[in-house]
Amino acid sequence: MNWESFLYQYAVGGGLFLAGFLIAWRSGDYSWKNVYDRLTTYFVIAIFAFYFCGHLLWQALASGGG
Repeated sequence: MNWESFLYQYAVGGGLFLAGFLIAWRSGDYSWKNVYDRLTTYFVIAIFAFYFCGHLLWQALASGGG
């Protein structure tokens, strides 16, 4: 895997996540006042960040940058 495809994957994935989040928020299915909605959002973002860091490390080591 090269860096361009890595960046493209996370740009498209992040854009789709943001679009889905905004659609749910604007339609009223999601409320920041609901503690469970906030926790779910934090949890999903934390998992995404953890996976991104692991994938970034894997990419860096595979390309000889580590």
